[in-house]
Amino acid sequence: MLNGDICIVGTVRNGGEGFKGTLSRILRLDASSGVSQVIITTNDNQDETDQLLEEAANQSDVFQIVRLDGLINAYKNRVERIAVARNFALEKILLSEHTPKYTLVMDLDGVNDEFDILKVRKIIEKTTLDWDAITANQTEAYYDLYALRHRTWCPDDCWRELENAKRRRFFKKKNIRLLRDEYIHNRQFKIPEDHSWIEVESAFGGLAMYKTASLKGCWYSPRDSLGNLTCEHVVLHKQMIEKGRKIFIAPDLINKAPSEHLGPASGREFNLSKL
Repeated sequence: MLNGDICIVGTVRNGGEGFKGTLSRILRLDASSGVSQVIITTNDNQDETDQLLEEAANQSDVFQIVRLDGLINAYKNRVERIAVARNFALEKILLSEHTPKYTLVMDLDGVNDEFDILKVRKIIEKTTLDWDAITANQTEAYYDLYALRHRTWCPDDCWRELENAKRRRFFKKKNIRLLRDEYIHNRQFKIPEDHSWIEVESAFGGLAMYKTASLKGCWYSPRDSLGNLTCEHVVLHKQMIEKGRKIFIAPDLINKAPSEHLGPASGREFNLSKL
């Protein structure tokens, strides 16, 4: 059992309607849920996000709000800002007087507005696998290729591959759509909920549960070893893998796939043996 030893972590800016639903879901958690701490980093909001966070902190003793206003001027790229915000929260967890056994990192933009902490608990308790991180799947199609690294499914940054392919030749808009299907949507498979856990080098999908001890000595970065802009989760997970830690997609850990990230070719049947 998790026994009140989970810290929920998220970062948000101008969260909108999706944030309201996720925040409401988190606020409904009680002592029996296993959550002892919630840390949300935020910066430079221009909507009602600050007000919603203040109200949440007033309603719950476990909420900690970390405001990082000015990030939007200090870092031009969104991934750079997110990496800084995530590292603030990670450092806060690892240096806390009572380090939680588990750290649950969540996107707060609506993909988790039906989040069920009890489902996460059951998934963890029933597995016999040795794991350090488990990440989410989606019913319609697995969408988060940016954070995904798997030696045959998605070994590299697929968005960088797409941009490189565009530059190699002149493409009309129709052909660019075909390229997007080739590099992105054709890889967004529908993974059955009863599929066995899939070991990966990196994944996220808007939700990841970590053994907090497995995060020690690791940090988020928006740049890979060559200085290329990349997903901050990929760099964190690369460090974990180098330390011998194991990361999985848990197909029955379901949240939502943002429709804007999917295309007509998304949702093909998943068959790892054919990749």
